[in-house]
Amino acid sequence: MDRLTLARYVKKARNDPGGNIIMEPNYANRQVFSEDDEIMLAEYIITCSKMAYGLMTEGVKKLAYQFAAANNRKVPDSWKANKTAGSEWLRSFRKRRGNLSIRQPEQCSLSRLTSFNEFNVKQFYVNLKSILEKTDKLKDPSRIFNLDETSTTTVQRPRKVVAQKRGKTNQSLHKR
Repeated sequence: MDRLTLARYVKKARNDPGGNIIMEPNYANRQVFSEDDEIMLAEYIITCSKMAYGLMTEGVKKLAYQFAAANNRKVPDSWKANKTAGSEWLRSFRKRRGNLSIRQPEQCSLSRLTSFNEFNVKQFYVNLKSILEKTDKLKDPSRIFNLDETSTTTVQRPRKVVAQKRGKTNQSLHKR
């Protein structure tokens, strides 16, 4: 504890000997966002991650600065100079929120992400069923082969993003 802080508490105790002095730190005076703002920011980060647009740490820090500027929040001078929140803020934000961590997303190409939806999957099975009914040679399941086993990749290794802890493995979108 800083000696000036301790001196302030001693002075309070001398002025009010019977009073109950609570010695606890007050972090709210340096906090940029309110509790509700932080919850909203964390929910946005998780939503982006679930939609395969996870934000990397630099993206989260820039988002925090933009969010603070849009809401006219008082920010440290270093935020204004760099147009981004600090690394210490991000570490503390992740610790306060508890459900955010830095994770390696699952690789996923744009074509796979956009094509794998309920309508396309149903259409695939409708087409498969009609082909199986028309052709007698395909009645035996051993006649159906998977031809997509080329061992080539169409996606790059994704960078780590801020995502929900212990959630479903998040995806990262990559264009070919």
